[in-house]
Amino acid sequence: ERVKAMQRNWIGKASGAEIRFPVAWSGEAITVFTTRPETLPAATFIALAPEHPGALALTAPARRADVERFVMAALRRTDVQRMAAPAGSAASVEVPRGVFTGVFAAHPQTGDLMPVYVADYVLAHYGSGAVMGVPTADERDRAFAHALGLPMSTGRPPEEADAVLADLARRGAGGPVVRYRMRDWLISRQRFWGAPIPIVHCERCGIVPVPEDQLPVRLPAVARYEPAGDGRSPLAAMPEFVRTTCPRCGGPAARETDTLDGFADSNWYFLRFADPHHDGGPWSPEAAGYWLPVDWYIGGAEQAVMHLLYARFFTKVLRDADLIPFGEPFTHLRNQGSMLSPADGTRMSKSRGNVVTPDEVIERFGADALRVAVMFLGPFDQDVTWDPRVMTGAARFIRRLYALAARAVEGAPRAVEAVPRSSTAGETPVNRVGGAADLAAALIEGFRFNVLVAELMTLLNDLESLEPRWAGTPEWRDALGRLATVIAPVAPFLAEEAWTMLGCEGSVHRAAWPSGGAGPGEEEEVIIVIQVDGRVRDRMAFPRGAEQDQLIAAARGRERVRAALSGREVADAVVVPGRLVNLVTRTT
Repeated sequence: ERVKAMQRNWIGKASGAEIRFPVAWSGEAITVFTTRPETLPAATFIALAPEHPGALALTAPARRADVERFVMAALRRTDVQRMAAPAGSAASVEVPRGVFTGVFAAHPQTGDLMPVYVADYVLAHYGSGAVMGVPTADERDRAFAHALGLPMSTGRPPEEADAVLADLARRGAGGPVVRYRMRDWLISRQRFWGAPIPIVHCERCGIVPVPEDQLPVRLPAVARYEPAGDGRSPLAAMPEFVRTTCPRCGGPAARETDTLDGFADSNWYFLRFADPHHDGGPWSPEAAGYWLPVDWYIGGAEQAVMHLLYARFFTKVLRDADLIPFGEPFTHLRNQGSMLSPADGTRMSKSRGNVVTPDEVIERFGADALRVAVMFLGPFDQDVTWDPRVMTGAARFIRRLYALAARAVEGAPRAVEAVPRSSTAGETPVNRVGGAADLAAALIEGFRFNVLVAELMTLLNDLESLEPRWAGTPEWRDALGRLATVIAPVAPFLAEEAWTMLGCEGSVHRAAWPSGGAGPGEEEEVIIVIQVDGRVRDRMAFPRGAEQDQLIAAARGRERVRAALSGREVADAVVVPGRLVNLVTRTT
């Protein structure tokens, strides 16, 4: 819901009204969007954005030269420059500038003629790019009216919004609407890096797309690509790139020098991933239909109004064009937490100089140990502080796993007596690994990777306890082969090594996931995982197909479980047949 709220705010939803102001003696009308229709009675003028089509089309011939000069000057300024207060000014807004078009529009309620201006404080992407000036209700309208000597009010007081909307409906002059304000975040970047927009500008033919057989348009090889400071793309200063021929008439033309943001490509390239070798178009419709939409989107919350949001826009456009059969690119969303620096407790960043690079850790401990440590530090969706001490334990865990597999290959179990463990009594190694595989699968699906690592550490302890009895038997090697499969998501390199050492065929990463011990009918007992409030407390061997009441009673009788329940009452019990008992408590 937090991500959805961020996206709604970025888009900018506004409820208001569209009002049509007839232009006197022309048969045209100017449509204005306002969030405050109740202020219509006090409107005194109309202001158009310089980008508005009517800025020049509606202008009276005698005023055209002045309006054209004003429009060109305004378009050379950015939105920020047009909206910001001048340097050193105490005013909250810059004094707006404008020019009279020479035409008037009729007030839809009174018929009074209102002058129409082109004003630089009106932005094209707000509403319809036209506003009704209400100096008594808006600070910028008041500043504009004061600067140009316009009347501040018609003298009529505001009315209730519903009454104004009802009156407009009766006159056929407008009504309520909902508007969305989109931000141009991806297109027309004035920088060198980015995909060139495949357009050329021809004086004879106008705007012409680059033909498909001339794609892609590639960036030139240059030594320097810094902006020139004139607001244009660095490409504009490279004649070898700009000068080209029109693909339509063959005459001289200029390439578009703005570029696309990098995200413009990543907003759709997951479609390509479904079949990267498809040569009949940007993506394979068959592969996209089979593999997509993507099951999981993993990213930081900062992507909510960037890549995530715009990938959704792209997908909806492609869906509406009947190019793909789905309207959402990602089925599930999960935000990961940030890695905080132990130096200052803030998010690791090169700009802050507080980064611990993975390379230096891998060089000392190995990639698998780093992977284990990062998973074990804390819950996936929470910020965690890097603790170098965790690496020592993670590396020791990896070494113990390797040693367990190596001893099995050498046929030499540990020469020490096993420590008795209640959780391994009556268990076989295959059964124990199978039970752990079921739990590991559920933890992976739930993104509970820190709990997964803890479970694998417990599994290693139990297997080391079972080793003196079972080492050298076919089942022991079978169990360790299954163990390699279970640890593969956590320690992929070690898992592949152990898989090969044990003589298993192919790759461990293509092997079937073990589940449920030795399989139905081969064992009379299954291993039941016992949890208290979602935390693993014990395991027990129990007859396959036992009743739930029997499982709950047996679970509550376990020594470790009784210790975990100390002082608390069992309020509920969740049973997954053949796999798990979770006792849910409340404090007494």
